[in-house]
Amino acid sequence: MNMPQEFREPILDPALRPQILKFLMWRNDHYKDYVRVEARVYADEEEQAAMELCHDKCVDILDDFMGSIALKGNVRALDVAGGDARVASSRVMRTYKLIDLFDQCSVAVQKAMIAMKSLKNCGKIVQSSMQTFQWAKSYSAIFMVWCSGYLNDVPLKQFLQDAQMHLLPNRIRVSRHSPPESFIILLDNIRNELEEPFKNKGQWLRSQKELESLFTKAGLIIFKRSSKIEMPNEYRDIMIWALY
Repeated sequence: MNMPQEFREPILDPALRPQILKFLMWRNDHYKDYVRVEARVYADEEEQAAMELCHDKCVDILDDFMGSIALKGNVRALDVAGGDARVASSRVMRTYKLIDLFDQCSVAVQKAMIAMKSLKNCGKIVQSSMQTFQWAKSYSAIFMVWCSGYLNDVPLKQFLQDAQMHLLPNRIRVSRHSPPESFIILLDNIRNELEEPFKNKGQWLRSQKELESLFTKAGLIIFKRSSKIEMPNEYRDIMIWALY
């Protein structure tokens, strides 16, 4: 029985098969380190309560850390994967003239808009993942609070390099020990060096050594790091870095 032309299976030229196979192998190898971007579900009530406990302490810690580096630039700040603006709307960012924020969760973005709409320094709030964020501005500070674990090493390195490129230019410093005027501020949980890599609530937990190795590979300089800071209850220790 002869099938209509539109229902016939296309015939692949055998001469093209090695090229197609080569391309598929390259594609699988090239993207093996990338995390699939998925729609994130906003945290449930139990997780929200835990987050609130941690975020309150986080704001205190960030506030002290920012004061210790004598940050001079205050033009514009970016809150990366900033959720419902718990950090962006806190006193940590009140000194910035404008605050931008993005997150890939639509519910979080809506909550962020509500939290920040009355603030005079509310900037652009958009829904985006870290991998698809469109860099359109330069910043005095780029805050990465509890978000580096969303990406595997390759895309995280790329994001850090993009962030570095979008720091406002630093004027000549008096000495190598005097602070630059713009920073990437990264805060995250860390795991013990002896533990095997694993995911916690969808995020990779890295050790201090692993994170600092990534900073070096991305071409970043550590201006200052905190010591390990204990979090409430049984939450993992955190560290903060000022990078440029």
